Amino acid sequence: MQPYLASHGLPAFAAVVVRKGTVVAAGAVGTRRAGTDTPVTVNDRFHIGSDTKAMTSLVAATLVEEDRIGWGSTVAELFPELAGSMVAGLRGVTLEQLLSHTSGIPSDNQAFMTLIGQSLA
Repeated sequence: MQPYLASHGLPAFAAVVVRKGTVVAAGAVGTRRAGTDTPVTVNDRFHIGSDTKAMTSLVAATLVEEDRIGWGSTVAELFPELAGSMVAGLRGVTLEQLLSHTSGIPSDNQAFMTLIGQSLA
């Protein structure tokens, strides 16, 4: 892992290998903050920001490929235990709409927070 620090100009790098749901290897190299001497550990938290969008899409595509869900699956179908308490307009939103940002759900603003609050009530 050490060569990746220099080749990509990173202060730290961590990785984990998971097989059949079990962690078989984990490691971390570098420092917690650029220009410091405090080493990073496998227990440190990393801010991954918008990387979760790609991860979520990959998991969704894997489930679609396995025929466990479909691109046209609705939020209500995927979360039937929550469907009764969801805002009506959210129930029919599809996986494809969520991943392509065409669902009509507002951005991260007060309207979005209100929708989330109403959906969880």
